[in-house]
Amino acid sequence: MYKDCSLMKCFFTGGSKKWEQKKKPEAEANDAREKDGSFPSPDGYLMIFNGPEAYGSKRRQKLTHQEVYEDDPAMAAFLKWSGSPITFDRSDHPDSVTHLGRYPLMVDPIIGMKRLTKVLMDGGSGLNIMYAETLDAMDVHRSCIHPTRAPFHGIMPGKQAILIGQIDLPVTFGNLSNYRIETLTFKEGVLIDFLYANRDIFAWKPLDMPGIPREVIEHALKIRPGSRLVKQCLRRFNKEKRRLIGEEITKLLVDGFIKEVYHPEWLSNPILVKKKSGKWQMCVDYTSLNKACLKDSFPLPCIDQVVDSTLGCETLCFLDAYSRYNQIMMKEFDQLTTSFITSFGSFYDVMMPFELKNIEAMYQRCMTKCFRDLIRWTVEAYVDDIIVKSKQIDQLVADLEQTFRKLRENVIKLNPKKCVFGVQGACCSDSSSPSMASKPIR
Repeated sequence: MYKDCSLMKCFFTGGSKKWEQKKKPEAEANDAREKDGSFPSPDGYLMIFNGPEAYGSKRRQKLTHQEVYEDDPAMAAFLKWSGSPITFDRSDHPDSVTHLGRYPLMVDPIIGMKRLTKVLMDGGSGLNIMYAETLDAMDVHRSCIHPTRAPFHGIMPGKQAILIGQIDLPVTFGNLSNYRIETLTFKEGVLIDFLYANRDIFAWKPLDMPGIPREVIEHALKIRPGSRLVKQCLRRFNKEKRRLIGEEITKLLVDGFIKEVYHPEWLSNPILVKKKSGKWQMCVDYTSLNKACLKDSFPLPCIDQVVDSTLGCETLCFLDAYSRYNQIMMKEFDQLTTSFITSFGSFYDVMMPFELKNIEAMYQRCMTKCFRDLIRWTVEAYVDDIIVKSKQIDQLVADLEQTFRKLRENVIKLNPKKCVFGVQGACCSDSSSPSMASKPIR
């Protein structure tokens, strides 16, 4: 029994503290053993048993302690499957293994009445996961699934997966002469399947972003009549900064964001700004051009109202547009006005740059136009940040489907690195959303 284990008894009675007192001399002795190559003596023991729930709380710890030291039962009790042993020998071993004990186990059990091949058994997983498509292929009716509202993490880094529900199925391991049957609970995930089916809505590189069609929206400069044309002289930079500017120019040309110009009427200079990460970012100083432009008075949403609108929602999704404002095209008549000069030549913007005046108002107008019938219901948008809010967790996929349809109709691409799905609604009420909470109130 457990109580006969001296190591576990030492662990419960606090005897492990004695090892701390001997840690220093034992460590010195181990150093000496390493030099002569003899077997080291451990300086302590860590008892790992009963999974992560063994010490989830003081109450759980107390129950575990009582379970370990309970009296021996009057009659020995055995689990049903213990009468049929399962053995492994050389015939079950692969021909060659590069790293022993490093890879998970692949089996082909019979689940229900279907044999499944290449089933992954990962010892580090706490869930038995089955995709909805697999369940359909097994001819298991969806009515057999017990609905559940519990999301889980781990399938995609930093993401939650939303479940259809869970189902208990008999699983048979082994063969006719040597087998064992267990009833396991499987959980069916639906959000992962949905995101994979709609992976075209994400842009993985600038070339995946064709831009919002001009008939939807385009950015035009409203320059005051009679404004003086300003041509700035070439600003000089040191060798390192010239190299950084040249690399950025090459990148923008390849991505199709800028084009070369020969006879511009306006000229601005690039500047380098150091980001929080310590890297340099090239910006264009459009100070003179911005002074000549009229202000766009299109209102931006109030952050407090956006946050308050998410109260009562069980699940939230935070979406971020790829490359921010570069998805909106510049009006062809105004493209040459955005010209800037460098030691590598003069260039103008094809897509809307973030240094221009009124860009936030323009992007907000675009979001309002695209999500007009969803805003205040299932969608909130603040410039390039979008919140999809679901009153109930089982409505999440349907709400995302409506949002993705609007994005696809207007050719708006999302940044997969900055999108978060399946966040509990309480997170937003604490102003902890990854993007919206960091926006200034205007």
